[in-house]
Amino acid sequence: MRDIYEIRRADANWLLSLARQRVASLPILRRIYDDEFLANLVQHKNDFDNLLLLWLVIDNRFDVSTAIQLLEDIEKNLELFNSERDFNILKAKFRQWNTSAFESAVVELEFASEYFRKGFKIDLEPELPNNRKGDFCATKEDVKIYFEVKTIYEESTIDDQAIINELSDRFEKLDDPFIISIDLKEGFKRGQSVKASRYLQQQLRDIKEKSPNLPFSFDYPDNNSPIMTVDVIKRVADNEKGYISGFTHGGGIKGDWRDLRSKIASGVGQLDPNCAGVIIVKPHGLETTKYDIENALYGDLKVNFFGTPKLFRSGDRIFAENKNNRLSAVIYYQERLHEKGFTKKKIVYHNPFAAIRLSADLFKGENITQY
Repeated sequence: MRDIYEIRRADANWLLSLARQRVASLPILRRIYDDEFLANLVQHKNDFDNLLLLWLVIDNRFDVSTAIQLLEDIEKNLELFNSERDFNILKAKFRQWNTSAFESAVVELEFASEYFRKGFKIDLEPELPNNRKGDFCATKEDVKIYFEVKTIYEESTIDDQAIINELSDRFEKLDDPFIISIDLKEGFKRGQSVKASRYLQQQLRDIKEKSPNLPFSFDYPDNNSPIMTVDVIKRVADNEKGYISGFTHGGGIKGDWRDLRSKIASGVGQLDPNCAGVIIVKPHGLETTKYDIENALYGDLKVNFFGTPKLFRSGDRIFAENKNNRLSAVIYYQERLHEKGFTKKKIVYHNPFAAIRLSADLFKGENITQY
């Protein structure tokens, strides 16, 4: 299995066999991913957002080592939490297969394990004064910290990627010998892929018969508000299959961080007002820099530009004197996948207005920067 497209076309029993093999040597994960659960999981193989199944069955040379490393790391961290209560909590978390939920479970376990190894007592899903539950609490002597994980993966981005996946699946091998490029407009919604693909195929057949000069462009639908523009770039030999040279999208696929500030603010409500609180922010599938986080945390920033103050960043800020005081720090967690596995980096931003300030020593570790 190389990708989500092969998974969709694969036999469910074959996928089940691969998934069983992947967790066979991992006793805790084997308990979580028992045969009944795995059988249900592979029935959802057509779900483009089934990240868990992808990790359990992917077996190309590059990704298989990464998948095994990920699962082995999860297993090692699960070994630290052996009470029945902890197992049941983690079992429920790691049986969530969509990207956002699975990513959050991995990050929660990773940070909880880190603080367990630092000598903290860890309470998973602690009860809060407002009757809600946090992600985990770490306690050591007179230090008590509530942690909340926020995976930034906007719904608009999920929908946009699903549209591209659906169309890519339909046009992986075109019946018509053309190279085409597709520009999806902002109005293109999920559920429109079938009609759009049928229209495109009909247009390609017409172009094949009429042989207009190429490149040739057309819209779908052919009115004042198209949701898709297709460029037929050139023809290939009749005995070859055509292919899509690329997709562009006018929606959120470029990375939309408008909700970053609200995601962090909502996490503050999951913290205990009587204890130090830390929010861990981890993006998925979006290109960003630390300045996006700083814009959300610090809001307006002016720099001296040839003697004149000039606005550099603007917007409501999370770190302010009279709000979000239960928030002691925000950890921006970057993770990059490359040929040798994952590279991880953490940037800790301490809230200067926090009701309870935390020592920088509590966050020290490898690849950690603090402000």
